[in-house]
Amino acid sequence: MKLQYINNACTLIQGKGYKLLFDPWIYGHLYNGKWHPEKLAKNYDKKNLKNLTHLFISHLHQDHWDLDTLRVINKNALVLIPDFPFNRIIETTLRKYEFNSFKYIKTETFFGITDNVFVKVIPQLNDFGNELSKYDLQSTNPYVSFDTSLLIRDTKNNNCHLLLGDNTPYNKDQLTKSLEGLQIQSLWFPFNGFADDYPLCYDNFSIKEKQSISKKMCLAREASLLKAIEAIDPMHVVPHSSDFLLSGKRANEFKLVHDKKFRSRYLYSKRLKKNFNIPAIYLGVGDEISFSSNKAIKLSKKLNIQPKQVFKDSKMCPRKEINPDFNILVDLQKALDQMKVRCEKYNIELCDFKDWNLEIDLTDLPEKYVVSFSDGTVTFMSNKNKNKKILSLKIARPLLFQVLNREIHLNNSIIGNELSWNRDPNVYNQNLYNALNFLHK
Repeated sequence: MKLQYINNACTLIQGKGYKLLFDPWIYGHLYNGKWHPEKLAKNYDKKNLKNLTHLFISHLHQDHWDLDTLRVINKNALVLIPDFPFNRIIETTLRKYEFNSFKYIKTETFFGITDNVFVKVIPQLNDFGNELSKYDLQSTNPYVSFDTSLLIRDTKNNNCHLLLGDNTPYNKDQLTKSLEGLQIQSLWFPFNGFADDYPLCYDNFSIKEKQSISKKMCLAREASLLKAIEAIDPMHVVPHSSDFLLSGKRANEFKLVHDKKFRSRYLYSKRLKKNFNIPAIYLGVGDEISFSSNKAIKLSKKLNIQPKQVFKDSKMCPRKEINPDFNILVDLQKALDQMKVRCEKYNIELCDFKDWNLEIDLTDLPEKYVVSFSDGTVTFMSNKNKNKKILSLKIARPLLFQVLNREIHLNNSIIGNELSWNRDPNVYNQNLYNALNFLHK
């Protein structure tokens, strides 16, 4: 079995009778153009994607099923999708790109892609992921995306490989249960959590404070990773996913705030080997690792790279002109009313954040608005309410127009690090942030 790192979580897995691409993102610019793939990935040979037999898409985030990549892939490949209702949008979208073969796979069950090779979807490995009773309700929520992972097993050559994608192994008990005692030859894991805009975009912190918070979050994440590695004892570990180039106004600050040894796959591989004596392998774009039946490995460098290839990604959709009838106060109130309806439908506890106000400060106009979750009203801001917890958002009027009219999803702007926040007190409220995904008309 051969596994080739291409970009971010995107990995090519192949052997006799199969060629599977995991979480395709090679070419496109994502999240409103703010995420770019590695430079060398642009030169990955498109011809090597024409004879794929299978695709696997772990979850709905754009960097795990890039449409610019998918449009150059063999359309006869069988698309494997974790069996949750909200994932039906993957099939709906890909049929427009002329894909025609789909298979929904339930978690914790093996599916054969050849007579000897089987794949299994591993469920989300955090606390919410284990509350499976919530899946029935939340899985119909169009804004929910559950991270999943892929276990691939070759029974003939006695090889097992686990690709976590974005699925950080916080719950090692669930992980070990899912693996059923199988020996893992290689564990591919997300090595940072820098897709989150906290603390980078929270401007009530200084750069030093952001650096400190980022470091603490990295170490907490690493502690969970080390426990998982100890529990399943893989023969090799490979950092992947969590890897992108950020553009835009936060690009330089991103590098200042987040420690380079947690941003770089190469440096993080060295850290695991030096500090923890863990057999980590660094793979660059196009690098391939081969596993034989006797557990021997072979590394090959920069395969399928075409230095002169020029790939033109699809042009970003230009931001639409603001409707002249756009009235922020009126539209915000409509969005708030719809948010309340959706929260009730999807069992998001409104009472859990009634002590919070959302303050919206337009960056291109001298206007500020207050969204009161306790009384369900939107007003112009005059004075701060000292009796309320405050989440402040700085946003340009054109972007707010698109968010409220569902032309751009707020979560994509968050992942793209386009927004500026201030939180007082600095307390994370899960239901509040879940609800904000519904703040549109």
